[in-house]
Amino acid sequence: MPVRNLGTTADHVYNTTMTDVASPTIVSIPLAKAGRLIDGWCSIAAAVTTANTIVSVLHGAVTIGTITVLFTGSASGSSYQLVLSGTEAQCTFEPGEALILNSDGGSSAVSAAVFSMVVRGL
Repeated sequence: MPVRNLGTTADHVYNTTMTDVASPTIVSIPLAKAGRLIDGWCSIAAAVTTANTIVSVLHGAVTIGTITVLFTGSASGSSYQLVLSGTEAQCTFEPGEALILNSDGGSSAVSAAVFSMVVRGL
């Protein structure tokens, strides 16, 4: 049986809402503590159609990961996990820096999305 990832007391969860993940949208999350982005999730409020939406996760101008919102089988409550691609240094933030979520708007149909991003304190 796999062991669950329970995190640590050094983990800070930052939440935000994107009003329409299916349209080109940018949301910034100011981080209150220094830390490294280790995980993230997106949950949608309604099905998206036509094509997948790619949400790029950025530190400044550097893409450090993506969340792909799949249109096939999507429904209210569908969740999608962050795939990190940045180095440890690129994923490390100082207090006051912003974590940026940038949707390419590749889908059709309006769907709000809630994001939970996990930053592990240094």
